[in-house]
Amino acid sequence: MPAVTSKTFCKRLKKNRTHSEPHAMIALLVWHEERLSLTDLGNRSGRDQSNLSQAVTRLRKRMETNPSLAQAFDRVRQDLSRIHISQA
Repeated sequence: MPAVTSKTFCKRLKKNRTHSEPHAMIALLVWHEERLSLTDLGNRSGRDQSNLSQAVTRLRKRMETNPSLAQAFDRVRQDLSRIHISQA
């Protein structure tokens, strides 16, 4: 099986998953960040914070039993951590 990069992972999410999967992934990324909150994400995306929280829980459980999903998530997270946000 070829290595999954963050780029191919995002393409797979877009191509093969319903919209709930990418939303869960974004929510989990936000959940890991100290500066961000699921409440803010919910306000910006028009989704309920409790639904986002449940999506995070479901995705984390799936990642426990699916190493390739967990690795793909880690790659996306690492890629995002390399982005430097300019503060103007």
